[in-house]
Amino acid sequence: MPTRLAASDFYTYFRPSKCDLRVYFKASGKEEAPHGPYEEVLFRLGEKHEVSDLATFPKVVDLHAGTLQERLSKTAETIEAGATIIYQAVFIGTLQL
Repeated sequence: MPTRLAASDFYTYFRPSKCDLRVYFKASGKEEAPHGPYEEVLFRLGEKHEVSDLATFPKVVDLHAGTLQERLSKTAETIEAGATIIYQAVFIGTLQL
C-alpha cells in the first residue's frame, strides 16, 4: 500500500524531538497527543506568514482544494499551461526504499 508523504511530514519527524516512528504512526492513523499552546501559536503564525507571503506573488495558481487525484490532474494541467507559481501542487512518485 503506497504511503502519502507531505512536506509537513519532515516537520512532524522532528516535532518536538526526533522520532523515527512518528511519521509512520501518523500515516497509520494513530491518535496524536493534543497540541500545546506553543504549537498552536506556531501554527497560527505559520498560517499568517503563508497567506502574506502568497499575496506577494502576482499570479499564484492555488490548488489546495479538491481530492488528491483532482489536484494531481490540475497540477499537470497547470504546469502544461506554463504557470510558474503553483501553491499546494500534488506530485506522485514511485520510489521504493
